[in-house]
Amino acid sequence: MSKFFTHIFAGLVLGGIFHLAFILILPGQSMHNAWTTIDRLGTKNQMMVIKATGDSAWSRLNLDPAFVYAACQIDLSDGPVSISGRLPSAFWTASLIAKDGSVPYSTTSRTSNDRDFNIATFNPSQSRRLTNAEFELDPTLLIIKLPADEYVAIIRVLPAHRALAKAYRENLADLTCSTL
Repeated sequence: MSKFFTHIFAGLVLGGIFHLAFILILPGQSMHNAWTTIDRLGTKNQMMVIKATGDSAWSRLNLDPAFVYAACQIDLSDGPVSISGRLPSAFWTASLIAKDGSVPYSTTSRTSNDRDFNIATFNPSQSRRLTNAEFELDPTLLIIKLPADEYVAIIRVLPAHRALAKAYRENLADLTCSTL
């Protein structure tokens, strides 16, 4: 009888280990996630406005229909990337999101001093070169040091009225996302 309960217990423990392993491994292996959806939208280091509701990317990303969105895939392997432009006076948020889902940088219109958005992203090796003054930078540029090379910058704006959404999409299309 003791052997029977030992085997049952061992089977439950082993089943639990397999179950947890699959739960932790499979999401990283999925090809139907937000990262791959944004990857299909456009090229690296280029700002793209995500089209309005009804678009397939919009529905796959499950975006809030009240906001207007723009995204830029950042690849720091070719050099530091800057994102700059003038954002609307409405409420907006900007975030850098890593492949693993972490958010190393985020800001909103409430924490920013003005409507000018001007950041530059650097990986660790570029940060070391930055301290040696190897880059000529705009003094108003906000420097963000990031631990990896690949990120997605998401900028979203909340229009006060739906009629303003088109103008805000045009405003977001004017943002630049390029290597320095």
